[in-house]
Amino acid sequence: MTDRVVLYHNTDQAKAALAAAAEYGEALTLVTAPGAARYAGPSYLATAFAEAGATYPEVRARAWIDCGEDADLVLRAIKAGWRRVVFNGQKPVANRVADICAQQDVEIQTRRAFRKSATVIFDLGDTPEPMTGMRNFFMSRRHDAGDITDTKARLES
Repeated sequence: MTDRVVLYHNTDQAKAALAAAAEYGEALTLVTAPGAARYAGPSYLATAFAEAGATYPEVRARAWIDCGEDADLVLRAIKAGWRRVVFNGQKPVANRVADICAQQDVEIQTRRAFRKSATVIFDLGDTPEPMTGMRNFFMSRRHDAGDITDTKARLES
């Protein structure tokens, strides 16, 4: 997984992440925040990603839903149309959930494996203004790579 990874909680945050990815011409992996599947529901989170994706169709983005340790949430997520789930249940349950995901052609990953494979993870819940947070995130990563010469001017615009 080489895309930038952004944790999102709602539609506005998903849109801000995709807007920044569009602005900087980068691919993006969106992951629901831990616990979001429980408090927001798989259908709402799928709609949030779909609305953001429709607003920025030029961005190559994929989305994962974090179902924590709840196998029932994985099943609800699959029913809501999710094709990628994060599941952290115990081994016997995780094996069964993985079998169900394989039968449904759904990718599954643990939070630990996901975090190990991600280059950078940014939680939009940690910033009061999503778009500013995303611009700073993309700019800091580009500046580190030496791709941006006028960082201050871009951050202020």
